Amino acid sequence: MSKVDLASREWCDMVFEGRNQAYGAYRSRANKGKFQLRAIIIVLIAIIAIVAAIFVKSAVVAALEKNKGLDDSSVVELQQLKKDQPKKEEPKKKEPELEYEKPLE
Repeated sequence: MSKVDLASREWCDMVFEGRNQAYGAYRSRANKGKFQLRAIIIVLIAIIAIVAAIFVKSAVVAALEKNKGLDDSSVVELQQLKKDQPKKEEPKKKEPELEYEKPLE
C-alpha cells in the first residue's frame, strides 16, 4: 500500500480532478490548513484572555482584602486658622513735579 497524505493539496486535486472545483467542498478541503491554523490561534488567544482575567480578578480581590483592615474612621481635630489681616499699604508720597517753561526759540 502506498502512503497517501489525505490532508495534502495534491490528494485534494486528485480527488476533484475533472469535477466542479468551484463547489464549496473543494475550497474547504484545499484551505483546511488555513482554517485550522486560524482556529488554533483564536482558541489560544481566548485561553490566554481567560487566564489573564482570572489572575487580574484574584489580584483585585487580594488588594481589597488587604485594605479591608484599614480603619478610615479616625477622628481628627481641626483648628481654626487665624486669618492674616491684609496690611494696609501707605500711599506713596508723590514727589512734587517741577514745571518747566518752554525754551524760547
